[in-house]
Amino acid sequence: MLVLFTLIVVKSNAQLVSVNARMDTTHILIGDQVKLLLEVSQPAGAKVTFPNITDTLTDKVEVVSKSNVDSQKQANNSVYLTEKLTITSFDSGSYTIPPFRFAVKFNGRTDTFLTNTIMLNVNTFKIDSIKGITDIKPPMEAPFRLSEIMLYIYIVLAALILALAGYIIYKKFAKKEPIIRRRPKPKEPAHLIALRDLDLLTEKKLWQQNRVKEYYTELTDIIRTYIENRFMIMAMEQVTEEILERFDQTKLIDSFMYDKLQQMLVLADYVKFAKVIPLPDENDLLLKNAYDFVLKTKQEIVLTEPDKDDTIKTENTTEQ
Repeated sequence: MLVLFTLIVVKSNAQLVSVNARMDTTHILIGDQVKLLLEVSQPAGAKVTFPNITDTLTDKVEVVSKSNVDSQKQANNSVYLTEKLTITSFDSGSYTIPPFRFAVKFNGRTDTFLTNTIMLNVNTFKIDSIKGITDIKPPMEAPFRLSEIMLYIYIVLAALILALAGYIIYKKFAKKEPIIRRRPKPKEPAHLIALRDLDLLTEKKLWQQNRVKEYYTELTDIIRTYIENRFMIMAMEQVTEEILERFDQTKLIDSFMYDKLQQMLVLADYVKFAKVIPLPDENDLLLKNAYDFVLKTKQEIVLTEPDKDDTIKTENTTEQ
């Protein structure tokens, strides 16, 4: 490595001051960067002013960056100061870097010190007649980031979910199965469950304790659950109008039972949502209608002949 520097020594009050400028190398390729070091050795107590360096040293030599001035104490009671510059050039040729000017003030006297000139040779690259122009340096590889592919991951996941859903639907149609299964019927007959729950509600005596809204809510929940278990209509998830419309369309019950069901559900809605206060007789009538609706729409259980292993079959009947 070639080192160029200028050493200027002056004696001031028997103290030695020296300035120095040197580079790592004086030959670079276009666009390469080189370090330029400015050094000062001064007596303790002296004040040194470094040259004011802008973003260019010459019209073809640019300053990429510069450090702060660093100081170190030496063994001979002197101070060593340094400033590092990073320079480059984007035009080939030989360029003269002019001397750097330092001002040193010591014991009331100010002296000026200059470094010598430095030559910087910027070389171009040779073009291979066979390969042609190629990159000076290979392309830099950017670090991989997961965020760059998150969108593609979401797209793939969505596609997999849609494909799975399509496959499930296809299998359902192929096997002639419903896409959404209804809740299976309970092993215990629906009317027995409803009648037991109505008996428990009667024992609570809710409306007699002015808990009218709670009474109507529980009663209609019993009826809705019975409708689900008995007729496979999702009554717990439907409003009154939807339940009545379903019965009207399917004709699962006769008009008399339909009217009773309508009276129960509509009156319960008025109590729960319109804060209507029914008469005591209406409270008793609602419970009687509920018992009547269950008993007259229940699913009858008929025993077969003993020679058929006492199997049980059911018949859907509605008492008139």
